[in-house]
Amino acid sequence: MVLENQNKILMKIQLKNNYFINFVNLLMLKGKKSVSQKIIFLILKEFKLTKQNPYKILTVALYNLKPILETKKRRKGRIFYDIPFPIIRKKRQWFLATKWLIQSTRVIKNISMFHKLINEIIKCSKRQGLSFKKKIQIYALAKKNRPFLHFRWH
Repeated sequence: MVLENQNKILMKIQLKNNYFINFVNLLMLKGKKSVSQKIIFLILKEFKLTKQNPYKILTVALYNLKPILETKKRRKGRIFYDIPFPIIRKKRQWFLATKWLIQSTRVIKNISMFHKLINEIIKCSKRQGLSFKKKIQIYALAKKNRPFLHFRWH
């Protein structure tokens, strides 16, 4: 009965926003989708217990992590340059935001994934945390490599 309720809630989430499906798939390890669905269900349940809108918190956290720039390697001569490119597609922005969020939680050891994700989501909604530092590092790298913008079209 509990699993049926969880599945109904997850189906509502999936219908509400397609990015939650991608979040579940990126969180999944070794093909265990049910484990990642349970983790997300517990996170949403925890945010509901604190009288906060779980969808709003998660979308604000991901929106704060969404990058506008990324760097790509281009070879000119014998040297590879990191050239900043604007990210135009929103799907790519959301993918990078969820990827950074999950990667930053996997770095931390000795805590359950549920607690790590909750802490990181709360920190990202306040523009803090490891994943937000990753975004700042990418922007700093793009700013540092601005003189190589003219290699973008070669």
